[in-house]
This record gives sequence, structure tokens and C-alpha cells, in this order.
Amino acid sequence: SIAADAAANGATLTVHCPGTPPILVGQTFSCTGTAGPGKNYDIEVSLQRSNGWIDWRVDDWGINTLSR
Repeated sequence: SIAADAAANGATLTVHCPGTPPILVGQTFSCTGTAGPGKNYDIEVSLQRSNGWIDWRVDDWGINTLSR
């Protein structure tokens, strides 16, 4: 879903996240997004409840904006 969020913003990322993400709502974890050689971004993600469902939300892309 993180790569899909990036694509909605016009960026293509390959995303790698921890094998075991947090399971409690509100906990955060870091993923690495790669847009090409030398273009790595630390992405801060949290587990949120949204409309009764559990959802991953990007809290910080690691940069001000994604390069397109």
C-alpha cells in the first residue's frame, strides 16, 4: 500500500518493510523506499484504525516531497 500511495503522488518506489510489522494501533515502523540508484528514502509508517479497518498510514516520506 505504501508503493501505491507513492504512485498516487506520481512517484515510483520499490518499498522494503520489516518482515514483522507492529500489531498494535498507533505503533510505527520504518520502511525503505527506492526510486533508483542512490535515491533511497526512509519512510515512517504507522498502523491506524480507519472506518473500522486496520490500515498502514505513511506519516513521513523521509523527504519534503518525492522526486518524480
